[in-house]
Amino acid sequence: MDTVLGCSQMSSRLSSARLPKRTAEKRLLQNSITVCGKKKDGKAKCLSRTKKALALKNVTNIKKALTSMQNELDSLSYALAAIEDRDCSSSSSSSSSSSSSSEDECRKKINKARKKSEKMNRRMRTRASRGIELPIAGETTAFVPEPRTKVEVCTGSKCRRNGADALLATAMSIGDVDGLSLGTCKCAGKCKYAAAVRVRTKGERPQVYTNVRTQDIPGILADWAPSAPSSSQEGASIPA
Repeated sequence: MDTVLGCSQMSSRLSSARLPKRTAEKRLLQNSITVCGKKKDGKAKCLSRTKKALALKNVTNIKKALTSMQNELDSLSYALAAIEDRDCSSSSSSSSSSSSSSEDECRKKINKARKKSEKMNRRMRTRASRGIELPIAGETTAFVPEPRTKVEVCTGSKCRRNGADALLATAMSIGDVDGLSLGTCKCAGKCKYAAAVRVRTKGERPQVYTNVRTQDIPGILADWAPSAPSSSQEGASIPA
């Protein structure tokens, strides 16, 4: 009886040991702990720790494979160049009359092979960086916030006749202003009599300035960004 039980236990162990890799991973995922959090709409969003770890492990293995392939390509390219260089030296020493021409041909072949290998290496590096590039732990990247306010000079046909191009050139000559971005718009809705400038801010209603002159541009920018140079004239910009 003990022998039968021992055989059954041994067979169960062997069957579990011979499970395919996918089945073993599936069982491991089923028995793993899940981390759940709530979305904005109230639905639960769960992510398995084991599944996340397996995905990270797969990415790491792919990166290692790409690195080894890159090293092999480099070594092959260097070996190819060395072999061709040796062939060139042997062929040039065998015949003195045609040594210069054969050496030039060999040099061209070497340069062509090197360029081809370098091009392949660059292509592999580009694909690797686009596909599986992971952030390094502890590495910080500079984040440039998007400007909150956009100043748009109307470049419609009527505004162009009233000097919109000069307004745009004046605004561009002032340079970059913190928190502001400069652009153009086709029609601000107030273009009947004079050039117009529209200011759009996130979360607020757009404001349109009419009867704008070139000397009014610094004042408009100063109204929306304190770091911009202000106009010396009072009441130069008139909101519509």
